[in-house]
Parts: sequence; structure tokens; C-alpha cells
Amino acid sequence: MAKNYTASLSNVLFASNSCHDAGALAVWGVSHTIGPNATFFNNLAFKSGSIAGAVYIRGETDEAIIGSVPFQSNMTGANFTGNGARSQGGAVFYRGIWTPRVVDSVFESNTVSTLATTDGSNTAGAVFMNELELSPAFFERVVFRANRAFVAGAMLVVQSNLSMVDCWFDDNTAMESAGGLSWTQPITSPLYYQVNISGSNFTRNAATGYIGGAVRIQMAGAVIRGCLFEDNWAGGPGIGAR
Repeated sequence: MAKNYTASLSNVLFASNSCHDAGALAVWGVSHTIGPNATFFNNLAFKSGSIAGAVYIRGETDEAIIGSVPFQSNMTGANFTGNGARSQGGAVFYRGIWTPRVVDSVFESNTVSTLATTDGSNTAGAVFMNELELSPAFFERVVFRANRAFVAGAMLVVQSNLSMVDCWFDDNTAMESAGGLSWTQPITSPLYYQVNISGSNFTRNAATGYIGGAVRIQMAGAVIRGCLFEDNWAGGPGIGAR
């Protein structure tokens, strides 16, 4: 999809599609709305090191353009079930988007490889977010259930402000750390980010190898208010959150 346009998808089904990356759909450099009634089922990004089992959403990452081209991403009433990628973002991979919003959506049984790795791959069973711009990523009434990865069973956010309201992480598994949600940035980064989570439930998530059965937040300010952490488990410290 080209720049300077707005795309809208509703009442659509993408099922059993496959590609090297972005098993079902790639949205690149255009503001868009996905949903309501958008279903992504059993799609696969199949090459070695692949990303975005179902949807790859990318804005502009050229530093000469960032800040002047506000690519907006809105998703509501979407369902992602049984999608997979080899490396990152079993369902959706975001990069370089302003203020992505995900509302009233479900991510269930999405996967990336659970094999051990040290290069940052095999992460984010459902959603991977990186290089977002300015305002926070916003999730409201979103369910993450039974997603799997080596790190970040459901969701990984890198160097981006994040706000989550009334969400539910249930029965997600990471073989190393962060069974549900992971937030991280390089230790050497001088930037400050904020993670706000309210009214959300974290139940039955597991990090079988190390830390953060439900949540792991590294190098960011965090406010977690009015949330439930129940029956989460980690093989090391940080059973509920770290």
C-alpha cells in the first residue's frame, strides 16, 4: 500500500495464507483501520527468521522523515487465532507507527519458535512492537490467551511508551522470561519511557526458564494500578512481575 492514502478493512477473513514474512497482510507507510470483524486465522510467515505471522504494520523509519509523516494505526474488533512466525510477532509486527490503538480484540494461540536463542529472536508469540513514535501504544479490552514464544509469550514492546486498560493475559507461556508481557530497551539508551497498566488481569502465565511469569519491565518507568495477578509462575525471581 502506498503513502498518502488511508486504508480500511472490515468484515474480512484471512485464513491459511503464507509468505516469507507477513503471512496474510502487509500495511506499509499508510494510515489504516483494521476491523471491526477482521479475522486472521492460521496464517504463517514461514522463512527462517520470519516476522509477522499474520500482519506486518510499518510506518516510516527514516530519521529524516520521522516526525513529519503521522502514520496512524487503529484496530478494533479483530481476532487473531493460530497464526505463527519463525522469529518475531506470531500474529502482528509493528514498526515506526504513531499511536497504534488496539481495542476489543483477541490474540489466541499464536506462536513463534520456542527454541533457545541469544540474538533477540523467537520473541513475542502474538504482538511485537518496535520504534513507535511520540505517543504511546494504546490497548483497551484486549485478550491475549495461550500464545507461545521463547521470550515474551504474548507481547514484546521495545523502546515505546505503552498504555494498557482492562486487558487480560491468560495462559501465555515463554520458555525463558516474560510469560505474558515484556517491555525493554538497551541499557545504554538515554531515553525515558513510561508503561501504564490499569484494570488488567494476568492469570496462569508462565516463564518456565527464568523471570517474570506475567510481566517483565526493564529500564522504564511503570505504574500498575488495580490489576489482578493470579496463578502466574516463573522458574526464577519475579513470579508475578519484575
